[in-house]
Amino acid sequence: MRRTEARELLMKMLFQMEAQKDFSEEAEVTFKERYLDEKDQEKYFDDVFESYMANREAVDEAISSSSSGWKLNRMDKTDLAVLRLAVTEIKYLSGSDVPVSAAINEAVELAKKYGGEGSGRFVNGILGTVSRADKEV
Repeated sequence: MRRTEARELLMKMLFQMEAQKDFSEEAEVTFKERYLDEKDQEKYFDDVFESYMANREAVDEAISSSSSGWKLNRMDKTDLAVLRLAVTEIKYLSGSDVPVSAAINEAVELAKKYGGEGSGRFVNGILGTVSRADKEV
């Protein structure tokens, strides 16, 4: 499994968790057992999810403060899942092996694939703002 496929699975898991309002470890384990066939990206998968869970409020705040007028509960759930994944990568994993540009590009592609007509532009705009703000800190 390539990193791109692992990101797509993570986005789907975050979407499912948001839809079911269940971000528990049990929900993660169940999802992984069902969908994560190849174990070569399991460390990345776990790292991103653990980073998101450890920094969930900060990730959501970064999205909120960068989305000028959009409340999280009004955002398309697909876009929100993509943003949570990418913001976690940008803010908490970009120093490791996740380049910021790769996180943004992959997020935009996921948004185009799974989101609505303007999802790619919406996600790109928010992530651009988040990455610029992250550089300023």
